[in-house]
Amino acid sequence: MQKHDSTGNTLLVFISISIFMFAITFYLLVRYVSQTQTPIQIDNQIKQAVEPQLSISGANQFGIAPGCCASPSEVQNYKLIGAKWIRFDVNWAVVQSGGSNSYNWTSTDQVMEQANRDGLKIIAALTYAPGWAGRSDCDSPRCAPADDKMDEFAAFAKKAAERYDGDGIEDDPEHVKIDFWEIWNEGNISWGWSPKADVSAYTRLLKLTTPVIKQANSSAYILTTGLAPASTSQSNYKPTDFLKGIYQNGGKDYFDGVAMHPYSSGMYPDHQATWNAWQQMDNTFGGTQDSLRSVMITNGDEAKKIWATEYGIPTGGTDDKSVSQSEQALILKKAFELWKTYPWAAVLTWYNYKDVNTGGSSIHDNYGLTKTDGTPKESLAMYRQLMSDFSISPTATIAPTGKDTPTPLPPPPSPTPTIRPTNTPTP
Repeated sequence: MQKHDSTGNTLLVFISISIFMFAITFYLLVRYVSQTQTPIQIDNQIKQAVEPQLSISGANQFGIAPGCCASPSEVQNYKLIGAKWIRFDVNWAVVQSGGSNSYNWTSTDQVMEQANRDGLKIIAALTYAPGWAGRSDCDSPRCAPADDKMDEFAAFAKKAAERYDGDGIEDDPEHVKIDFWEIWNEGNISWGWSPKADVSAYTRLLKLTTPVIKQANSSAYILTTGLAPASTSQSNYKPTDFLKGIYQNGGKDYFDGVAMHPYSSGMYPDHQATWNAWQQMDNTFGGTQDSLRSVMITNGDEAKKIWATEYGIPTGGTDDKSVSQSEQALILKKAFELWKTYPWAAVLTWYNYKDVNTGGSSIHDNYGLTKTDGTPKESLAMYRQLMSDFSISPTATIAPTGKDTPTPLPPPPSPTPTIRPTNTPTP
């Protein structure tokens, strides 16, 4: 009969318990760290997770920005002309018009689901406060959130990110996955952040919103508000001044790319003038003024890219910024060819696909590639031809700028897609 070794058994039990307790402690520590990541840790993770997967070259750099409104049948046409992206508003004022516990995703779902079926990548622009959450001194449909409602915007942004994260839990009916989120539209001017732009308040909103979106979707990629052309005044900020303000208010680690609306005000994008917003991206054509790129480099963000989430030119309106249909097509061609040559450029989405009101007195009525009734302008054929050319050859040839009539386009690839008539969505 063997003698029972009680000392050895006791030691074995002690070692087993110690290993178990170490494992539990290690697990809890890892879980705690993962749930309390700093924004810079989240930012570094997203760089590794998203950027290597993006193939942003050739035709993959271009899309359509219909703004607030598009019908599913219109969205189908984006694919037919070769667009690869759609930038569309997810308007807080629409989705939560009924209060903080009310959500109406119907119109947004319809557009996102059609875009997803057509294989378009989606940039979702989170915009504008509903009446119950806007500033009390705002009488615009594009109100900034009240100071005590910014957390409500972050909650809305998180809900949107969860709805469109494609994981099958509380998703839209077709499990659309959206990774690209633009935080507000034209927040550097009073038109987009009413009653007046406030870079400190915007940066606070950005810092509240980015972490909750990235917690909901680990592959989310965050863009700043799309910066509109402006001079700095009591109500507006020049794009470079607004970006400086984001950095000065601690926003560096809360965005992955800078969104810009480099409208060139009736001129070609390579028109040399300090007011030209296209030139303000990188002083591409000379000059010593600050550019978005110089501000980014000064703040250690050289690796981040600029996204032109709106660019276009109107063909009507009582304003000297409008051009002929032929000039619109040539300016589109020049802009797209230039964009492909910039190492810092990500995606450019053309505003707009269809005129809001062809012949209307406002230039904002007339930015489309088609007229309101769907009749194509010359720029529609130019867009489609460029997408075909860029798909074949990733490198564009920069043609000299001219004011002459565009060279007739060669026939589009056969078979020619049929552009469907579109219906104006119900507001």
